[in-house]
Amino acid sequence: MSNEESFRQAYWPEPIIFELGRRGRRSYLLPTVEDEIKREVKGISDVLPSELRRKEPPHLPELTEAEVVRHYTVLSQMNFGIDNVPYPLGSCT
Repeated sequence: MSNEESFRQAYWPEPIIFELGRRGRRSYLLPTVEDEIKREVKGISDVLPSELRRKEPPHLPELTEAEVVRHYTVLSQMNFGIDNVPYPLGSCT
């Protein structure tokens, strides 16, 4: 049996992150900016040229922070690496 046949990669049917989200879920909402700060700081429309502004919001997955961490933890467990399995560190010369 060769090494290719004896090694079995960890695999879970983890969907891509866009398939996990549901419309309206939020992880963290920024507080509203105070009126005094708004008066002193220029708005984005004053700084960013119109040709660089989005016409519609980007299509991003809507998940909670815990769901994002859980998703990437599952993906990281499918990786083969020196930090999670025995790794031969002998001389290769």
